[in-house]
Amino acid sequence: MGSSGRATGLFDFDATNTNCRGMLVKGAASQNTPIGTTTGIFLDAPQSFTPVVVGSTSAGAGTYTTQSGIYSVVGRMVQFSIAIVWTAHTGTGNISITGLPTALAPTSFTPRRVFQCNIVTIAVTGPQLYSYFSGSGTELTIHQVNTTGTEALVGIANAGEIYINGSYNLST
Repeated sequence: MGSSGRATGLFDFDATNTNCRGMLVKGAASQNTPIGTTTGIFLDAPQSFTPVVVGSTSAGAGTYTTQSGIYSVVGRMVQFSIAIVWTAHTGTGNISITGLPTALAPTSFTPRRVFQCNIVTIAVTGPQLYSYFSGSGTELTIHQVNTTGTEALVGIANAGEIYINGSYNLST
């Protein structure tokens, strides 16, 4: 398949016929093989975003030393990492993280998407921490589970450090 057959086949090549991107096969008749040298499938470059810590009762404002988010979408699979460090915050209530791009919102919250979470400087009562989407789908909440299995939200702190890694499928 040359670059003139971009709508069919297993792969889609650019005009140079060397840069390749995976593609959904529309039908059995479109399973061609590429012409020229196949250099591999290039994935989209990771995208960045700016995560923001807010309080659930009063959002408040924070002073950040690190505010980094990065994500990749490959097909319907999303992988992301968040690193947030703040030295002062005026929010009240429980921690939520906003600022995630709409590309990260799953089409359904069932089953719940649970992500690895590490809180460094905030006092928590539970040995297990996790985060998951809540409400709009572009907001994460932080949860803890104590030794008796009781789940509770994590309260916002004046200063803190949170790292979250996650991956999930956008499909329901």
